[in-house]
Amino acid sequence: MGSRTSRPRFVEWDLDRLEKITTLSKQQYLDLYYQYQNDEAWGGQNMDEKLFFQKYDQMLPGEQTKAESDRAFYAFDYNKSGKLSFEEFVGVVVILNNGSTTLDRITYLIDQYNPTKTNYQIGKDFGKVVFDRLNQYYGINNLDPSSTWSQLVATTGENTDQVSRDQYLAFIAHHPVYSTYIQ
Repeated sequence: MGSRTSRPRFVEWDLDRLEKITTLSKQQYLDLYYQYQNDEAWGGQNMDEKLFFQKYDQMLPGEQTKAESDRAFYAFDYNKSGKLSFEEFVGVVVILNNGSTTLDRITYLIDQYNPTKTNYQIGKDFGKVVFDRLNQYYGINNLDPSSTWSQLVATTGENTDQVSRDQYLAFIAHHPVYSTYIQ
């Protein structure tokens, strides 16, 4: 949910927390990471949409429809290359997984991708990227990320360049559009 250069590598993610919010174990993720790094069957470390759906369905058979998987694939394909890195693949697995609430999964991804991990602040640029990805994933066409950021800041009455993660999450959880998707 951030620019490619600012996103941490998978090995830097909080894998214990990842295990708690999804239905896969930490060891399963590590095994997948090793396979991805060393197996040409994963597309030479660049997974296209067809391979993504095949691998996802092997991991969690029948959990999502093709349409849901497609939406997630394109929302997490940050550079619009038609291919996913392993981190992007895991982001899709997290958002599609039913092991926790949608808000818990979004919180996890925000925490992993946030370039300002200190003190749980979300900067304006990253906040707009998250709004954009939510819009893309949920097919929301009538919300502009910049305008949505301005609405969020107006509710806090604070700094226009950053908000706390908790303020951000409360905003999307109670937003008239986002709340229809986030339970």
